[in-house]
Amino acid sequence: MSPKKPGQASRNLTIYELDGVVREYAEPPASLHIGEKAVLERIAEEITDVRILDIGVGGGRTTPNLIQFSRDYIGIDYSGAMIAACKSKYPETVFFQCDAREMESNLEGSFGFIFFSFNGIDCVNHRERQEILEQTFSLLEPGGLFFFCSHNMNVTPDKPWSRKLYKWDNLSLTFAKNIYGIATNILNYLRNFSAQSKEQNHAMWVDIGHEFRTLHYYVQPRDQIRVLQKKGFRDIRVFDGGGQLRSPSEPSLQRTAHVYYLARKPV
Repeated sequence: MSPKKPGQASRNLTIYELDGVVREYAEPPASLHIGEKAVLERIAEEITDVRILDIGVGGGRTTPNLIQFSRDYIGIDYSGAMIAACKSKYPETVFFQCDAREMESNLEGSFGFIFFSFNGIDCVNHRERQEILEQTFSLLEPGGLFFFCSHNMNVTPDKPWSRKLYKWDNLSLTFAKNIYGIATNILNYLRNFSAQSKEQNHAMWVDIGHEFRTLHYYVQPRDQIRVLQKKGFRDIRVFDGGGQLRSPSEPSLQRTAHVYYLARKPV
């Protein structure tokens, strides 16, 4: 079902319902990011033939890879347009529209593996994020694994006027497109600027996603681990963008823009 609660998730949803954004997620060939592939290979034996929940499935990028581990698979997303795209691509696979903040009232049974792919959990604010973590823990089987990715607060997002975001050459057409793109990005950034917030260990920031039209959650890795522990998770491991296991204090992890977290529900 579509989200009924107010919050950042509801504001971001309007972007994820746009035709152009849905095509951006649905048209590219399905593939895993390097970090996702590395971690899934690490836990392959544990998640084979278990019941799998794929949260924020988008255009179905992860679906073909996860159903190789188990056919007992469900993909959910709060965007009805994204779910329609998934059903069109994979008609024999189970998908339905469901808000991650309302999973307990819309999903039956428990899962051995829950995956919230590439920063999808960052589309909500701090309060909403706590709800999702609590419901995820509740839906996991004892011993089940939760795998997700999140923005690292130590790596601040680029601003729309950052030169490195644009490809420059001597062609007048390229220059004109860049000027138009910069103007559009700055306008979108300014529209969302006042909605930003920052605390000691987490923040909601406007970033490059979808031409600076969305806000995403950024968190300190140490604090994310602390929160997961508070929710009841154990055996928490963190990985850098390449899927390498890291200590939260390692300098290389502090420079990692997207941090992967793997946590277990105790038996």
